Amino acid sequence: MSVTPGRRRSWRLGLRTSSWWAAACLLVLLRSQPLRAAGEDVAVAGLMRVLAYDEALAERSGRSVVVGVLAVPHDASPATALVRATFGRLTTLTLQGLPVQVVDIELGTIEGLGPALQQARVNVLFLCGGLDARVADIVRAAHELHVPTMTQQADYVRLGVAFALAPAADGKPRLLVNLGASRSVGMRLRADLLRLAQLVD
Repeated sequence: MSVTPGRRRSWRLGLRTSSWWAAACLLVLLRSQPLRAAGEDVAVAGLMRVLAYDEALAERSGRSVVVGVLAVPHDASPATALVRATFGRLTTLTLQGLPVQVVDIELGTIEGLGPALQQARVNVLFLCGGLDARVADIVRAAHELHVPTMTQQADYVRLGVAFALAPAADGKPRLLVNLGASRSVGMRLRADLLRLAQLVD
C-alpha cells in the first residue's frame, strides 16, 4: 500500500452558515459547468464544497480534514491524473475552519487499506474510477474506521459509497447521497443539501 502526500496550495472555503438557498446555488453553479474544464475536475471541487455541509465534519476530523485519494496501483489514466491535479490545487483549503490535506493512496490488498488509512490519518476517502470490483470491500474497510467515502462514479454510491457528484444524462453533475451509508460513518449532512440530492438506497 503506497501513500503519498499531496501538494499543498492555498484556497479558502467558508460555509460556516448555510441555507437552502446556499445549497441550491451550489448545485446550480455545478450544473452550469462541464465536468472537466481548463485542466480542472469540476466535480472534485464540488465534492469538497459538499463536505462543508456535513455538520459532524469538525468533530470527526479533529485538527484537520485529511482526504485520501484512492486509485489502483500505477494508474496513469488521464481521468485519474486530472483528479489528482485538481486535488493538488485544493490542498490547504479551509473547511469549517479546518485546514485540508490530501494524500494519494494506491490500493494494494484490502487487508492493508485500513492500516494505510490510519497511518495517513485519513478521515475522508475519495474513490477514483477503475475500482469497480473492489468497491464493496473498500467501503467495508473505510466504514470500520468511520471514514466517509466519496466519488464521481454513480454506481459506487449504490455499493455503499456515501456520496457522489456524477454526470446526469445531460452531462452535468448531479449529487447522489447514500443516506444510510453516510449516517453509518457519522456524517450529518444538512437537510437543505439533502433536499436537492438524489437519495440512493
